[in-house]
Amino acid sequence: MSAFSVINAFKSRSKSIARQRGQQLSIVREQLSKLAGFSSYHELHRVAETHPEDVRLLRSVFGVSQFNDVVFKTQVLQALERELVPLVIQEKSVPASVTLSMSNLGKVNYVYQVDTGVLLVSVSADCKGLEKFPQGESLHWYSASFRFEVKYRDNRWSLVPNSIGIHLVIDQDETEEDDENFIVEFPPTAFYN
Repeated sequence: MSAFSVINAFKSRSKSIARQRGQQLSIVREQLSKLAGFSSYHELHRVAETHPEDVRLLRSVFGVSQFNDVVFKTQVLQALERELVPLVIQEKSVPASVTLSMSNLGKVNYVYQVDTGVLLVSVSADCKGLEKFPQGESLHWYSASFRFEVKYRDNRWSLVPNSIGIHLVIDQDETEEDDENFIVEFPPTAFYN
């Protein structure tokens, strides 16, 4: 059984808590099992072998009810946005002056790799680029699908560096002038200065 299986992650967490508290490992395992909603450590172990994605197990070991909830963890979203911006700029030759933001995360697909402890995630999202000019602002809309890896180490989820792959589609044809895509500042302050 892999060191990154749910049951082994539970055992590892139990050991560190037992060391911190100076308690016997068996007592800590029983306490954590009961806190997770199991009648005993034996029941937790049996469920971990048959249903490794049981909500009670995932919550007690990884801090999420489902693996797809990992995407919505604050530290993962922030790291994702931080690493996605340069990729989007590089992918579609978006000017560096554009401020990008993500919204409407779509269906999250995932695979937990027990042998490495890495969660492979693929998801789609809407991206909005805002470019400011002296005359106003220009909005750019993109549909993005991307995949990335996250890992659970030291009681927290983090993005695996350089693991992001992205496919970007510009929702509007950027070459044609589109008055609705260009927001003019009103009233125009240039006339009053």
